[in-house]
Amino acid sequence: MTEPSEPLHSIGRLRILLLAIALLLVAALVRLAEWQVVRHEELQALIPQNSDAAQTRNTRGKILDRNGYPLAMDVWGYQIYASPSGMGDEASRRRIAEQLAVLLKKPSSWVWGKLANPALNYVPLDYQAPLQLGDTLQSRHIQGIGMQATPLRMYPAGAMAAQTIGFVNLSNQGLYGVEEVYHRQLNGETAECQGEDNDDTPPARISLGVRTFQATPHACDVVLTLDWAIQDVVERELAAGIQRTHSVGGSAIVVEPSTGRILAMASLPAFDLNKYSESADTLFNNPAISIDYEPGSVVKIMTMAAGLDSGMFTPQSSMVDSGEIIVGGFHIHDWDNKAHGRVSMVDILAQSLNVGAAYVSTSIGQNKFYEYADRFGFAQRTGVDLANEVSGQMRKPSMPTWHPSDLGTNSFGQGMTMTPLQVAMMASTIANGGVLMKPYIVDALISQGRLQYVQPRAVRRVVSTDSARTLAAMLADAVEKESIPATLLSVRIAGKTGTASIPDPRTGKYDATWTIASFVGWAPYDNARFVVLVKLDKPQTTEFGSLAAAPVFREIAKKLVVMLDMGAKDAGQ
Repeated sequence: MTEPSEPLHSIGRLRILLLAIALLLVAALVRLAEWQVVRHEELQALIPQNSDAAQTRNTRGKILDRNGYPLAMDVWGYQIYASPSGMGDEASRRRIAEQLAVLLKKPSSWVWGKLANPALNYVPLDYQAPLQLGDTLQSRHIQGIGMQATPLRMYPAGAMAAQTIGFVNLSNQGLYGVEEVYHRQLNGETAECQGEDNDDTPPARISLGVRTFQATPHACDVVLTLDWAIQDVVERELAAGIQRTHSVGGSAIVVEPSTGRILAMASLPAFDLNKYSESADTLFNNPAISIDYEPGSVVKIMTMAAGLDSGMFTPQSSMVDSGEIIVGGFHIHDWDNKAHGRVSMVDILAQSLNVGAAYVSTSIGQNKFYEYADRFGFAQRTGVDLANEVSGQMRKPSMPTWHPSDLGTNSFGQGMTMTPLQVAMMASTIANGGVLMKPYIVDALISQGRLQYVQPRAVRRVVSTDSARTLAAMLADAVEKESIPATLLSVRIAGKTGTASIPDPRTGKYDATWTIASFVGWAPYDNARFVVLVKLDKPQTTEFGSLAAAPVFREIAKKLVVMLDMGAKDAGQ
């Protein structure tokens, strides 16, 4: 599909967007400076050394993006409590309850329920009061009200990367995402993160990118592979795609294929980490790693890789698509229920032919097919350092539940499940010349004033370099041959669509209405700088990945080309 030339001022719009993001970051940091630095000593003095009335916690380490911008950090706030026994008679307590109801923005009945019993010496009112509220209460000198300064967990970006970051509950336990997996390091409970017990030594200042910041004493700070600006672009484009297609939700992931670094991981709907208690707990798990689904035709990447690497197929190989192939007694048809005649291997990818994929899988045989599925990591956790990853499912010939027809349906991603991250890593393997890297989200720990970087780790070679390069070129040809709306002007992309039916567990049949639409691709096709996976759940405007997800991929990829200095022609319009 030929695209019109894009105006030069579109590049300026992207730069303005990036500048706006940077200004928001600066504003957040300025606002946090008072809480974190300017009033540190004043608030520290308000923490009693021995108090049975209230408990505080040690400062928890920061979570930063790869450029040093804070995604999670402790700021000063207050724990507010009341002593009804020191408030006088009932009339006095009722007057105080009315005052507090306005200040705390709580129902009067709730506040009175806390103050009604005159025998109580300690009643908690707010464990996480912001600094301004505590200062206001202090200035009112309300009888029987006490408070103590305490670190509070704060998320400057709100809902950004919410499921990936996770949160800290009132018991100071990290839950979900990075907060859970790295809880002990962030809390200073591991030897390497405790630091020296010397209050006279100021915390070290760390340089990260163009920024410097103060390390957290007695705990580790965590630097993520995420890039705040890239994450913001991905979330904006994913949200726009969901709105445009009237999908119920979706996920998008950006991976650096040569290392396994996750540059962005987004799922919608999400929730505000600062208000997690107001959100449904069904939103807390990360759909990118915790919810598996039948991926559909994106799996043809693995099937074709197995065919090429086994030596049984080349790009010039062909077969006759009569419109049907029978595998294990099961009749398999193409998505359009047509016969396509003699087709090449590129045609199978471009037109996403199920009959052609099943022909490849049955030709190489069940042993070879499932050997390559294992090599790619199907039905295995990727090992990413995030909480609650699932493995996905794939029946194997050694299992009593496996049926010979699975060899056919698995070839095009049916009768099996994967997570979005597994799909992204499958594509990354081909983009990385046939080597599967372990994906990771934490790039470094800051321990005792030192940056300790995580080294990328290769899991295994899955296919030969030649096979990977050949398949990448075939996928680039396929995208262009079928005019899939994912192409860019300045670089060639390789990729594959997916349109997956959704099984109904009640009937055992596939839903006749809804699909999961996806597209996974990378650029440049022959020297990949990034891999992007886009998945949309139940789009209403179209059922196809090529029409629903591929345009979202293109909008993300256009901006990545500019942000990663790969070219200027594809700036966002």
